[in-house]
Amino acid sequence: MIQLLRDNWWLFVVRGVLAIVFGIVAFVRPDVALAALVALYGFFALTDGVVSLAGCFLFAGTRLVWWMLLEGLFGIAAGVLAFTMPGATAMLILTLLGVWLIASGAVRTVLAIEMRQAVGDAWLAAVSGLCAVLAGILTIVSPLQSAVAWMYIMGASALIVGAVTLSLGVSLRRSDGLGSRGATTA
Repeated sequence: MIQLLRDNWWLFVVRGVLAIVFGIVAFVRPDVALAALVALYGFFALTDGVVSLAGCFLFAGTRLVWWMLLEGLFGIAAGVLAFTMPGATAMLILTLLGVWLIASGAVRTVLAIEMRQAVGDAWLAAVSGLCAVLAGILTIVSPLQSAVAWMYIMGASALIVGAVTLSLGVSLRRSDGLGSRGATTA
């Protein structure tokens, strides 16, 4: 596992940089960050729905065609709603974002516990996870608060998570395979 983490240090760096970029956009232009989230979701749902409908032709003559048709129609409807009702979509996305933050933060915290013997700075992943959980709880508790205020919270979380994740990636890159307890790479 140690070697796998060291070999894939760049993954943490990329995730950290992306989070930092999102955090900066969220602070500088929270309206743009929120609109981008809604538009991205709408585009994805609409595109996924169209692709599912196109897939119906591949499954013609089977029972799967009806499931593909249903999935496609739901996807298209969700995409159209995202573009025609962006406010409601934004509130739903913020709620889902809160759930995702709690889940991913919990996973990062567990990852930190698993990595603590392999990486001396594994506590950084725990800090990252706890920040994400806190941001998720705040998002779920008050989803009707000003969307701009929540973008600032998400921006702060993204900046912290990004900096910590980037630091973890750099630490992995520099790692000699010895954790804080002298674990070996074998």
